[in-house]
Amino acid sequence: MPNSKQRIDGAFSGAQTLKEMAKGKTFAREINRYNPGNAGSPLVSPNARISTPTTKAALWGGAHNLTLSLLKTDVIDRRYVDREHFTLDDLMEGAYSEKNKDLNDMPMAGMTRPSFFVLHKDGGRYNYGLWSEVYSFPCQKPVGQIIVKADDMEGAAQPEAVQHMKNGMTSVRAEFGKKKLHVDCLMGMKRNITAIDLSYEGLEAQPSFRLYRNQDQGHRRYMDENGNYKKFIQYAPADINKPIAYYDFEKDKPINKLFEPPTSGADGRFFWIHQVFPEEKTFPDGFRYVMMGLVSGAGADIEALELAKGLGSMPVIPRDNQGYLMVPGIRTMTHPEMMERIAQSYTYVAEAPGVAANAALSGHSGAATLYTVVVTVNEHKNYMEKAKEMLLEAEKLGFDGLAAENEQWYDALYEKRENGRILMGKTPEEQKEAADIFFDEAYMSWTSGHMGFCSPDPRKLEGSASYAAYDVDTQSWHSLPCYNEMFTEGKYFMRNQYEPKMLWPNLLTAWHEALREKARLKFGLPGMMIAHGYLAAAAPSPWYVENGVLDFCMEVPGQIMKILWNFWDYTGDEDFLRNTAYPLLKDLAIFYEAFARRGWDGKQFNLEPTVETEGYGISYRMEYTRNNTGAITMFRKMLNLAAEAAEYLGVDGGLIPGWREVAGKLPPYPMFRVESGEIIGANAVAFPRYTRGDHFMYNGYNPVNLADEINLDSPQELKDLLIRTADVLMSGRNADPYILLGASKEYIPPKYAYGSIKIKDSATLAQNCVEMPERLMNSRSGRIHLFPSVPDWAVVSFRRFLARGGFEISAMRDEGGVKAVAVKARRSIPLKLMNPWPGKELAVTDVGTGGLVVHVVDLSNGECIILEAQAGHTYSFDVAM
Repeated sequence: MPNSKQRIDGAFSGAQTLKEMAKGKTFAREINRYNPGNAGSPLVSPNARISTPTTKAALWGGAHNLTLSLLKTDVIDRRYVDREHFTLDDLMEGAYSEKNKDLNDMPMAGMTRPSFFVLHKDGGRYNYGLWSEVYSFPCQKPVGQIIVKADDMEGAAQPEAVQHMKNGMTSVRAEFGKKKLHVDCLMGMKRNITAIDLSYEGLEAQPSFRLYRNQDQGHRRYMDENGNYKKFIQYAPADINKPIAYYDFEKDKPINKLFEPPTSGADGRFFWIHQVFPEEKTFPDGFRYVMMGLVSGAGADIEALELAKGLGSMPVIPRDNQGYLMVPGIRTMTHPEMMERIAQSYTYVAEAPGVAANAALSGHSGAATLYTVVVTVNEHKNYMEKAKEMLLEAEKLGFDGLAAENEQWYDALYEKRENGRILMGKTPEEQKEAADIFFDEAYMSWTSGHMGFCSPDPRKLEGSASYAAYDVDTQSWHSLPCYNEMFTEGKYFMRNQYEPKMLWPNLLTAWHEALREKARLKFGLPGMMIAHGYLAAAAPSPWYVENGVLDFCMEVPGQIMKILWNFWDYTGDEDFLRNTAYPLLKDLAIFYEAFARRGWDGKQFNLEPTVETEGYGISYRMEYTRNNTGAITMFRKMLNLAAEAAEYLGVDGGLIPGWREVAGKLPPYPMFRVESGEIIGANAVAFPRYTRGDHFMYNGYNPVNLADEINLDSPQELKDLLIRTADVLMSGRNADPYILLGASKEYIPPKYAYGSIKIKDSATLAQNCVEMPERLMNSRSGRIHLFPSVPDWAVVSFRRFLARGGFEISAMRDEGGVKAVAVKARRSIPLKLMNPWPGKELAVTDVGTGGLVVHVVDLSNGECIILEAQAGHTYSFDVAM
């Protein structure tokens, strides 16, 4: 009779591999005629997106002007304001000024993040970080457009884009009577080349390839069309009879000047767009790049077109008959103003002149291939010559050769994603539907929204975020990744697909010394402070970005550091712990210990100011910004983890007692009473609330979704506390307490104004497991629970999930319960597994030796199997015969 390991291997060997599935998988959607599509939407979405590690593109336009709009991870405006530094002392002075005692302007509901975040010592509100709101920089800049122009096709039906998941190639077919256009677009995953293979029939006018960039309009955020500075209030006094103060742009004149217009050029077969950015500290001579093209397979008349209007594809967001922008979900999205800003920026871009380089093809029918490349001065000193060299190499390889390279790249990805793979469903139809859902996730799994759907490395001056928009010169939130959305354990680490999260250790490693300076200069404290100013892909500076309320969300450093800890805790990589994670964790723990203020009685350390995540400004005597739940949770977690790591590594013994003392004497969480019992608050004053405009997460959930203080093995009254809180709150990310605490086996939990949704089929369960794989396995308590949150009818198997402590878990179940469990250890530590067959005696076999393994059963809290696992060994768990 086969053991568990053999049964699991058999189930997966009988399934089609991801690489095999990819050969015939495509994703089709109609191309957006008017613009590149929503900022923030993923690659597999209603918008035709294409992405590589360094570049992402959106395909849009009609059949007559198929347009690729590009963003590249190092094409960034790196300017910043280096003045008027605002310190913790400044904040405290305003908060405790008697001139503010009667100022009561904090809303108790709705968006509670005021623009004028801090109180001024002279009375009233002051926006010290206003410059980061009114200036678009630092931010990612659009590279430009690659356009396939075929004027004869205007009026044709809007074509589809068909993306081939074996190699990422996107195909477009358009017909207009006897006129035909066939475009295959390929963006290189191994080399930074975009190739467009074009064939056409029956055209009367010459088709052409065109490169285009508009004259930059980033200054329109703070200037009008005539170049005059707009007025922005920086200080609003408490006494309305006193004059308000406006932002002083004149002080910034050395850095807030306009971009030079782009230029176009040609040299033989090569043609290009060239852009120079204003001078700044990272690139004192001005960052610059070239977008260059080369036509192969046909002759082309090349022309460099000078600055003029109407040379490119002009984006616009139409409005419906009620005046709403025609963007999916605009009426309910959290930040509709973001889309309004993009729409306004499109207007600026559409009205601006630009330059183009055009390659006109000959004949009514024919074929040609365009190779393009974007090379920056960040990548190569002689970037113009490097671009020519790369284009000639691409031409030599050919379109098919580039496609083969891409297929090899995706093959390697799919092979890697066999780890963490899920099979689900009882019937062949259910199995296929679930497999399609999980395949789409595998296709995108090399990247994430916080990486801008690319793979930027901050150490190489690269960066992006999902909300970096195409064809706009002013970006929302600086187009840099947000730090307070770091819920990565299930989707990335547990699923064994954690590589994209290397963004964060790379970012902190590059900025380590600057963040130490930030702690000293801004807070007057030792250690390292990771303020929620978006750290740019630039030469580090402690003052690079300040962001008002977000600078004092003190739990955010812990959220980022938790990701670094996960690299150790889930993968068991001791070198990473010793050389990367611990030096950063140590400095954060030093800062956290110094920040905590001992109370008068010596029995409690208070955390002030600590701002609830993205909510509440500073009020008189810190009414809303003292001892908030998110900060308490992450201070305790990081101080304890730092002590644990120091003990494990045998270092810094003198620091451990201080860390332990503060962690053990933090305030209790704020509680509020409702009819059904107590719920947990985010701060001691404001009743927990969630309304439109609030950020989608709630830091009162941190004890369960980040700190693991309340978990599947916690007392029932603590689990009930979090479930009751979620029942009342209904926040945007409301599922964590239910699923992580095993309270929603048969339902998708409620959120916003929507109630629970019953899980009636495998497809619904599969879709929910993409974001919450803890339904299938949960090890947050240190003990491994199998299938804690799936319906009893679920038929599902998973392979090589990662658990805390560095264990690889594989398991399968059907309507009768768990059928097989196998575990591979990456470290030599105790393995704690909740008995998959409660009440039955288990046989644990070392698969390598074939021998039985001694284990004990802990009955103190459920039925837990414990054995001394050895690194590299695999164990099969079976019911004893």
